[in-house]
Amino acid sequence: MIEPIRYCVPAVAGVVADGAGVLRRETVEGARQPQAVDDARGAAWGGGYGLGLQVWNAGGRRFAGHSGSMPGFVALLRVDVETSDAVVALTNSTTGFGDLAVRLLTAFTDAEPAPPRPWRPQPVEADALELTGLAGRGRSSRFVRDEQRPGSWRGLDEYYAGEVLRPVRGADGAVSHLDLASFRLTRTPYDPGADVPGGVDPAGWLP
Repeated sequence: MIEPIRYCVPAVAGVVADGAGVLRRETVEGARQPQAVDDARGAAWGGGYGLGLQVWNAGGRRFAGHSGSMPGFVALLRVDVETSDAVVALTNSTTGFGDLAVRLLTAFTDAEPAPPRPWRPQPVEADALELTGLAGRGRSSRFVRDEQRPGSWRGLDEYYAGEVLRPVRGADGAVSHLDLASFRLTRTPYDPGADVPGGVDPAGWLP
């Protein structure tokens, strides 16, 4: 019976670095470091031993695991170190597997794309954090730094898509308000004595 698997079982968890807390990452990575390799022909090594693990190098891909046998029975566990994909093979045989494990893992990878990595929030840069703080559920958009306008940001979606957000600083260097597509965004109500964004017609407000 040959069965390719993706998700960790206890044996696999001892070989990959994300083994759900079975072993510390440093322990697993240390066990996978080659201690003795077969490079007698002067070429890049293809197989060897770490600390309690067999290690393989095939076409630039690194694998770890172990094999075992009894008369009439051969078993193999091989894990792709980079993806954590694994093959467990149990056969009624008296000889080795050759490149069977690599072929199975390659076929498996081609047939089933790797699941996306879980999303994790990234640390917010200090100058970006300084601009936040608006409360409520008003208009919203995501922004990225505008490479064409240093110190400014550009809207990615929703109401402000494509609009430029420019922090305006006061004499003390702190952000006074945000200038966004003719909107002046502040954390406090407008100062009655402050200028009106866009200016006012000299003739006053028109009907």
